[in-house]
Formats: sequence, C-alpha cells, structure tokens
Amino acid sequence: MSLQEVISYSNNDIVEWQEYKGVYECRVAIVKDDDGYIAYSLNLPGTASQGDTMEEVITNITDALEGTLEIHKANGKIPWREEIWFEGKIECEKRILVNA
Repeated sequence: MSLQEVISYSNNDIVEWQEYKGVYECRVAIVKDDDGYIAYSLNLPGTASQGDTMEEVITNITDALEGTLEIHKANGKIPWREEIWFEGKIECEKRILVNA
C-alpha cells in the first residue's frame, strides 16, 4: 500500500493496523483559496502544506507529515491530538496513512 494513498477504513481497523505496521492515520482538512489548496493536519499541530491541485496538496501534506513525525519521534514524543478541531470552511477532509 502506498504511503500517500488516501484511505477510508473504519477507525477500529486503522488502530489495529497502526499498531501492527507502525503507521499513523493522519486526518487532514483541505481548504480552497485563490492560489489553489491548503492542507492542515488535524492531529499534528503546526503541520500544513499547499498545492495548486488537490493531488499536489495531498502529496505535499503527506511529505510534511512524514517529516514532522520523524522529528517528533527523534525527540521522543509525538504531540498527537485526538480531539479534532478546525475553524473555517473545509473543502474536504482526508485520512492519510504515514509511515514513521
């Protein structure tokens, strides 16, 4: 399975899969603006990216999530947020698997 593949498993399946494979399910809010799309991680504070197309923003946010997770794991703690919040108009919400 590609790490950039956007998926929609049930939450229970994701939790078991994450524990077994060391993969994180990251929820992402994507908004449209005048220059394209902006993606915000709903689980990792401060992680965001942009792109001209939906495909580009998904690729870019996946790269940003991988980098953020690597840094936090190296520091010994991932500031994972279980409670999801976002203010603003969401174009769509995606779930992205990230290997870390």
